[in-house]
Amino acid sequence: MGNPVTGELLVLCLLILICGRVFFVRYGKVDVLTVLTPLCVVLSVLQIIAWNADFFSVLLLLLSLLTFFMNFWSLMRFISGLYISSYSKSFIAGAWFVIIMSVAELAVLFVFYPVDVRPADFEAVETKIRLSGSFSSGFDEIGYVPGADAVMHIYEPEDKTASKNQVVMFIPDKRSDTVRIAPYLLSLAQLGYTVCSCDFHAQDLKWFHSPADSRYLRRTAMLVKYFINPRLFYAEKEFFTYNIMQECDALLDFAESRFGSGNKVFLVCDAMADTATADFSAENNDRVSGFFRLDSIPEYKTPGFGCVEQTDPVIAYKLNLKRSSDFSVSKYMAAETAKMIPETVSEIELIEAEK
Repeated sequence: MGNPVTGELLVLCLLILICGRVFFVRYGKVDVLTVLTPLCVVLSVLQIIAWNADFFSVLLLLLSLLTFFMNFWSLMRFISGLYISSYSKSFIAGAWFVIIMSVAELAVLFVFYPVDVRPADFEAVETKIRLSGSFSSGFDEIGYVPGADAVMHIYEPEDKTASKNQVVMFIPDKRSDTVRIAPYLLSLAQLGYTVCSCDFHAQDLKWFHSPADSRYLRRTAMLVKYFINPRLFYAEKEFFTYNIMQECDALLDFAESRFGSGNKVFLVCDAMADTATADFSAENNDRVSGFFRLDSIPEYKTPGFGCVEQTDPVIAYKLNLKRSSDFSVSKYMAAETAKMIPETVSEIELIEAEK
């Protein structure tokens, strides 16, 4: 499935190379390495676009911008075909600062490197569907060119013959997302279930009523809000409930359009989605076979944050847990969830049985 760290490590190595040239590039030479400075800025922006903003990606962007402006005149000299005359003391001091910060970030990223979560290891396949639209008008599948208002993740078993006749809808906490809970979702797929989870960022559903609602910033903003004042965060649960019920409705519509309306779906929720999922299930019991609260499992030590011991070791450390490459807890959570999922038979199969 990949993670953002590989790209961040690449940019950090480029920054160290660019700033380190003051120690090995001789005067009277063309300053070729300066052309890498705009590349670092572009790559840093692409990192945020691809993986959303967090502390490390923002720091990386700031270091890239600082390096670019430090090297602006060097870049102009290179474009003009001029040679290196000298590096000023302020430039060398700035280069030292970028090198120290880059090495420090490199060290932290190595220590907190996310575990590689591969669907093949769970005998499952993942399908991503980009959607455009809104909660008022509905969502439609789109290609890769326009910006997406939602990204649907579908996890299914590799062996279609082992697939169970049940669709599971997962509703994540907003301090998490589908990627952070993926080991659990893949474990459910390994047990034979088709699992849908969607990250919505439509314009007509606001969480902060500010730029923090952006898909690039929302999760980070939620984490900051929670860690600053957990009590105030939970005080807004009623507001969260309204928003998440809109997401449940859109997710259910998608599941029925893709898999048919003959089967009821089963809901699984995490932390802040608990109340919304219970209310939605009660209001739609003709379409929903039941629901399960993931945070009711005692072994799930990070409710609301996902499987961060594998997918986000920095947050795990903040929660007094260590990075772990063991997926046993995720598999146990999936097994406990499976105990609560009713085995259903589709209407089509019932008709065939009656014949």
